[in-house]
Amino acid sequence: MKLILTGHDYAGKSTVLTNIWDTVDTGKMSYLHLSYREPTNREFYNHTLEYSNFLMDRCFLDELIYPRVFGREQNITEQDAAELLKDAYDRGITI
Repeated sequence: MKLILTGHDYAGKSTVLTNIWDTVDTGKMSYLHLSYREPTNREFYNHTLEYSNFLMDRCFLDELIYPRVFGREQNITEQDAAELLKDAYDRGITI
């Protein structure tokens, strides 16, 4: 299973993913809880999409929104996000 759950802060993403984690046979699945501390650049997201099975809280699409909300520089371009989205779908990742 490859699942990315995205949404605004305190929407319940982690709660939903924890419930999935607790009810599904996760085997060797990784649970990636991303925060503003992560190096949210193209290389970072390329690397995370390579995981074989994962549940991920947040994704590269957030990088198009949160810089404006928090008044910081955007770390990926819209072109990067479009390419990452295509890569995600090609890898069978559900967002």
